[in-house]
Amino acid sequence: MQALVRAMALAFCLLPSLASQATPKPLPAALNSMLLLKLLSYEQSLSLRENINILVINDEPLARALKQKTGIKIGQAQLGAVYHNEAPPEKAVHVIYINGEQNLDKTLQYAKTHHALTVSNDLALAHLGVALILHDDEGLPGVVISMKPSRALDLNWDPKVLEISTLIY
Repeated sequence: MQALVRAMALAFCLLPSLASQATPKPLPAALNSMLLLKLLSYEQSLSLRENINILVINDEPLARALKQKTGIKIGQAQLGAVYHNEAPPEKAVHVIYINGEQNLDKTLQYAKTHHALTVSNDLALAHLGVALILHDDEGLPGVVISMKPSRALDLNWDPKVLEISTLIY
């Protein structure tokens, strides 16, 4: 009986650490911003624009990191404005980074209406209509492309990106 109690106590102590390992972590903002901008340069319709404006929802560190890169080249385009949580209605938004599921349906509808690429750090959102997921894959940057929303947006990813990504159909 004592052995059973000890085993249960040990399992109770280990459960939180095991659960935290199962939960994907977001990438650090500096790495996430560089990876996002690099990947955008490999998507044909975005990289050929003059400016790419990005709306970052619920991720202030990422918004700050991207704002520091305003003007950087992204293919033939350059990073234009970076907005945090909302964009002025008169401004075009080409990429929407979504951190969390709050108002997800409304955000995805806005993205669809404005033909904006959706990006997140949450793997579960790939099955809910987000096109590109950037996440921590056991200590390395992970890239997931959801093909259904990518096709709906007529995205044309360079084969190099497809080779390093996990594709969800």
